[in-house]
Amino acid sequence: MNFALGGKYYDDNYANLMHGEFFGYGSQMTTDILKRWQKPGDVTDVPILSHDNNDAITPSTRFLFSGDYLRLRNVTLGYTIPFKNQVVVKSMRVFAQADNMLTWDKLKAGSDPESGIDGTANGNASVYKTVSFGLDFSF
Repeated sequence: MNFALGGKYYDDNYANLMHGEFFGYGSQMTTDILKRWQKPGDVTDVPILSHDNNDAITPSTRFLFSGDYLRLRNVTLGYTIPFKNQVVVKSMRVFAQADNMLTWDKLKAGSDPESGIDGTANGNASVYKTVSFGLDFSF
């Protein structure tokens, strides 16, 4: 397992997904944009979406999240089956291994808390989750 406590994470990937219109019509956006302000009386923490918004890509604390996380990095489960009175194979080990299967954090989906040293997303993606199975024979 590995973890980090006390840091902050600026998710500029999420910021860009919240202002896709600024980067051109048809740009990818997050579904969180559906919560945007649209008419007087709306109560939301997402501002109006407008191509006239000059602040669209200005850094904001709206995209600053807790960098605290706990990640289950690697788990291996195995069982060794001994073969008594065998000449060729003494034992066989059956195992399964999982990498990066669980991460507990407060970031938006798709962001990886193990960012660069500057604490920003900078286009990074989540780490791969892998599962491996195997047999290991002892002769």
